[in-house]
Amino acid sequence: MKKLIFAAVLLLAPAAQAEEHLVMAPYPASVPWKNITDKHNDVQTLKEWIPADQNEAAIKDILTEQIFRNLKGRDPSDFVSDLLRRIGGACARVRVNGPKAGTENGYRVAYAQAYCAGQTGANADVDIFIKAIAGRDGLYVVQREFRRPAQPGGVPGVAEFSKDQLGEMNARMKAQAAANEFLVKQVALKP
Repeated sequence: MKKLIFAAVLLLAPAAQAEEHLVMAPYPASVPWKNITDKHNDVQTLKEWIPADQNEAAIKDILTEQIFRNLKGRDPSDFVSDLLRRIGGACARVRVNGPKAGTENGYRVAYAQAYCAGQTGANADVDIFIKAIAGRDGLYVVQREFRRPAQPGGVPGVAEFSKDQLGEMNARMKAQAAANEFLVKQVALKP
């Protein structure tokens, strides 16, 4: 009888859920990227990468991964909306796209882009591409930022350039398209 009860308890017990994990391919670039930050505790994980040919004193490109375990269950669109407001408060002028909500692999996601002209205290313009995923174990956020010297009077998300800057503008557009594709296709939460 004891064996039968034990077997019934095992059958009725909920299956242990496998730990979810963020899958992120190496960032696609001609120059490999190096990890400059790797911090974790019970509440948060923070990892950052920059191209190997850049240094931390003058970052132009950065990829950030954050896991907020204390925000599990938080709607990713709400989180991204709050983040966009904070970004807007740190810029002389800002333009945002999103958040755009969706579902991937059964998880709620949100995408957004922010174009910051005149970042406060940094004399920089910053383009930020964001993906947030609401997981069972936390909220996962991946950001790709493009930083450059501020263009006085610049309009967020609009680049004015001369004919001799056409190559630079084409490279910027290709880099932004690659960042967007990376977030959509190469960043996913897996059970």
